[in-house]
Amino acid sequence: MKVNRIENHKSVTTNLLIVSSIMLFILIVTSVLIFSISRQIGYFSTMLNETGRIRGGIQRLVKDEIYKLDSDDQINGIENKINILKKTETVIISSRHKNQIQKYTIEIERLWYRLLQAIIIHRTSQAPNETLYEISEELWDLCDKLVTAVEETSLTYTRLIIGLFYISSGSLAAMIIVFVLAKIFVRDRIEYNADHDHLTGLWNRQFFTKVINREIELAKRYNRKFYLMIFDLDHFKKINDKLGHTVGDQVLKSVAEVMVSESRSSDLVARYGGEEFLILANAEDCTGVSVYTEKLRKSIEKISITGAVVTASIGVSCYKTGDDFESVFTRADEALYEAKESGRNKVVIADYADGSE
Repeated sequence: MKVNRIENHKSVTTNLLIVSSIMLFILIVTSVLIFSISRQIGYFSTMLNETGRIRGGIQRLVKDEIYKLDSDDQINGIENKINILKKTETVIISSRHKNQIQKYTIEIERLWYRLLQAIIIHRTSQAPNETLYEISEELWDLCDKLVTAVEETSLTYTRLIIGLFYISSGSLAAMIIVFVLAKIFVRDRIEYNADHDHLTGLWNRQFFTKVINREIELAKRYNRKFYLMIFDLDHFKKINDKLGHTVGDQVLKSVAEVMVSESRSSDLVARYGGEEFLILANAEDCTGVSVYTEKLRKSIEKISITGAVVTASIGVSCYKTGDDFESVFTRADEALYEAKESGRNKVVIADYADGSE
């Protein structure tokens, strides 16, 4: 009898393990599929939003051009949205509408450049307004077709997700946890951590490098200006050695807070590494950078942390025609070195003339 009970226990345990393994397998498979498909639906949502903005932006742009209003900001905005649309399209996995989506995205970009050419002609030779209207109408129709294709694909994926939820209905609580982790924590947190500094919450070096390279391309294309500021905290190693890393971390977080609060909303503030921070700021020209940077330096100087004297040396460079990331960064870094060598807690701006070679 005892042997039978042991054998029965083993049998029940084995059956439970088998059932648990099957359920775990179902949970893992459905969770992976739901996570992957949710990301795809997120991409579709991005495409729908950006397509709608492109459509509305083009209408406003054409009206501005016809009434001879300043439309450069509109052009830059639409250009950015088309770039987002292109990047999003490339991550869509296979679907029956994928080729259509690719085709419409490429055609939208092609017509956009036609519209830009028409705008140039309109500005210089006063081409008939009908040309702008015709191209904008073509773009509108293409955007409609893209929206339809994306919505149909999104609907298919949504139905698939519903089916997967039905399959895993017996483990609803576990699926909710998996969905929350996958949808909110896993995706959003991983994406956040990939672009942000863990300690200060600022943008990190990798993200900053991507943005400044993109800004350089825009500056080349549209003859725009920007300046780069490199901040290096003075004698930060002494703070760490004397007061400890906890205080050092507090100093870094306080500096980050000051830089964000005192900078403009359009500026990009990042931690480059260690005690170095960066600000990328757009500007009509670089004449006002001295006052702006000096204001930031004084704000950092006012930080009050017991036992710590917080100051920063700052090097600044302005974009010049022909610059790449290395050249504009090197000039700012050399200016920073000069600031430190000449006494620290000061701003040095790299020499520039009119932004040309």
